[in-house]
Amino acid sequence: MQFLRRFRSNKKSKYKDSGDVCINPFQGWYRPYIYDLSKPFDAGEQRWCLHEEEPLCLVECSLESFRAGALPEEACKRLGEILSFFEEYDKQVILRFAYDFDGNAIAKEPTELSLILTHMSQVAEVCNLYDTMILCYQGLFIGNWGEMHGSRYITDHALDSLYSCFRRSFGTQAILAVRRVEWLQRWGEKDTRLSLFDDGMFGSNDDLGTFRMERPEALMVLQDACKHLPVGGEVLSRGLAQNLFSEDEIRSTFRQMRLSYLNNQYDTKALAYLMENGILGDVKQYMGYRLLVQMVERRGDSLDITLSNVGWGDLVVPMEVKLVDEADAVLARWEISQLPAGKEVVLHSPSISGSVYFCGTMQNRYPVRFANEGEERFCIGESTHA
Repeated sequence: MQFLRRFRSNKKSKYKDSGDVCINPFQGWYRPYIYDLSKPFDAGEQRWCLHEEEPLCLVECSLESFRAGALPEEACKRLGEILSFFEEYDKQVILRFAYDFDGNAIAKEPTELSLILTHMSQVAEVCNLYDTMILCYQGLFIGNWGEMHGSRYITDHALDSLYSCFRRSFGTQAILAVRRVEWLQRWGEKDTRLSLFDDGMFGSNDDLGTFRMERPEALMVLQDACKHLPVGGEVLSRGLAQNLFSEDEIRSTFRQMRLSYLNNQYDTKALAYLMENGILGDVKQYMGYRLLVQMVERRGDSLDITLSNVGWGDLVVPMEVKLVDEADAVLARWEISQLPAGKEVVLHSPSISGSVYFCGTMQNRYPVRFANEGEERFCIGESTHA
């Protein structure tokens, strides 16, 4: 269905949300892909594991084989091959490095902190070449499953050293997601690119140690600290099965967290609970940013377009939006760097005649779908001067 309307002087055209699920870059459902950097990478085999409907992927890289020394050149080359593979298939990546993916970090991590810092600086040299496809990094290379718990390095000195090394190695613009709200408070006052990944969502009243403070207070801290940043993780069935949270509390938590991404593989019982209680449909529709052209108005010789983010998450990756004609010739373009959940921006265009189409891309390659029709390009109407 196309919205074919005529924009005349001082007239408004309002649009409705189609209700379609919009699969968009840098957000949504993801599944983990685990790689051992000491073993060969087979791109031909891996391509069959990708899912077209999941543009976002969690890439987890095991460093366990190198707990006694620096990464060899082959390991760094292999990391580049992995990232290049996901880039080739137009995937965006959440990256996590760790020494343990079995829940036994103390036995598998290096015995010297300095070696972890060395590994961090080594992989950064490769990752920085692929920064446009990386949404965020999860964790500081330590802990069970890389989740920053169960490690000998959960001390003030070690954590500060790891954090400082991360910023030196990956730069100030890389988004780092940490596992507890207290670490947001620890470093977040001076770091606007510090976010949270919550892999214990609804596992208990404090999300299995994510909060370590009263839940309402923690969510308020999170809501303020993670503006313009992606927040996500895993939903667990434990607290849901115990009826610790009402349906309204679950939805409210997602909104306050500015939920951007969720694991669709880990706890299927939790996802079944969300489906049975009528919440999963909302998650599919509103997780992440959801962009809706709400109104188009001609004011004299200009066309004003109101673009709203009606999703739960913020728009965190800059987006270029364009007006084009039927032949895709660009009539006007804008760069939108941020658009928080619940906010709108008004785009001003000079006078245009003929059919007008609206479209958008991220990083000059990933098309954006809008909630008006769930499509990458849609007709917002026919502009006339009459």
